[in-house]
Amino acid sequence: MNPRVIVTGAGGYLGSILSEHFRLQGWEVVRWSRQGGGVPFVLGEEPLAGRMEGTRALLHCAYDFRPSAWHEAHRVNGLGSQKLMAAAVAAKIPRVVFISTMSAFPG
Repeated sequence: MNPRVIVTGAGGYLGSILSEHFRLQGWEVVRWSRQGGGVPFVLGEEPLAGRMEGTRALLHCAYDFRPSAWHEAHRVNGLGSQKLMAAAVAAKIPRVVFISTMSAFPG
């Protein structure tokens, strides 16, 4: 049985590249995405811990650009990421990587 990795934001640029990389390395890749196929996932909604069982790694690449107000962006992205991390801990996922490219933008 191949090790399983969950990739959030797998429909985006970075998530899709990482998904393909892990697939080529022999991992079972579970693509969580708001768009682009895979398991439906909306950042900020409660992730189901049962969907994480047996996972060896979580790559969190998702970011929701839709909120226009700071408090809504914080609720969806900041607090949503915290919920996801808490679910990963509860599911006993041994490796978690949180990737944020927001620092690449001015301001």
